[in-house]
Amino acid sequence: MKRAFTLIELLVAMSVIVVLAGISIPVIGVVRKQAKDAQCRNNLKQLFTGITGYRMESNQIFPQTLTIMFEEGQALAGESRKLLLCPFDGTKGNDATFNRHSQWASLPELRTDPRNNQPLSLSYLFEAAHVPLNSNAQNWTFGDGTLWSTHGTTWGVVKAAQLRKGGSVPSTGGPGRPFNESQFPIIRCFYHAPWATLPPASLTEKVMNVSWDGSIFMSMPFWEHQMDPGIPLPTFL
Repeated sequence: MKRAFTLIELLVAMSVIVVLAGISIPVIGVVRKQAKDAQCRNNLKQLFTGITGYRMESNQIFPQTLTIMFEEGQALAGESRKLLLCPFDGTKGNDATFNRHSQWASLPELRTDPRNNQPLSLSYLFEAAHVPLNSNAQNWTFGDGTLWSTHGTTWGVVKAAQLRKGGSVPSTGGPGRPFNESQFPIIRCFYHAPWATLPPASLTEKVMNVSWDGSIFMSMPFWEHQMDPGIPLPTFL
């Protein structure tokens, strides 16, 4: 004859289930975040591979946008454009600020397609794009005190000069020490941690980057200060 569960036995069983759920739910959240981090890392690696191929065919000039590389005849033709989207980006590439600090909105020339002046649909800020500097960036300085505009007219050319000269924006200058290629970002993703809940924004490592030599690394938003503390933090962070 089968014996029914007593009330105490049911309560004990329910308590065990609640405890197990309390343990497993945070673990599942961590695993999901790790999976998204890995996917974004893969995206950045693939984009870097595309940039390398593009530059080999264009006398070492960077592409104007990351999206151009997916067009027919280009380095990533035939690849999924999902590589342009970070899995943490809930807007699916339609965030005009790249999820950055409200006083640090994305640079307009790096957010639009120069061929048709239309917004780009992607999650990543391509800091070495072959597009002209805006008037504000032209007045930023290198570590030797010279203006960005004296060393080039496009972001890609000026970033190559910054790699050699050190220093950065805006009018802070800093020591004239060259940066390490493995810690010098060319593509950046700002979706891996919330901005408002991790103050101060300037001192938290929450930006995923792919570097000049293809390394993937995390950095604070104003990476120049982290790599060279002699470069002051901007007042807007």
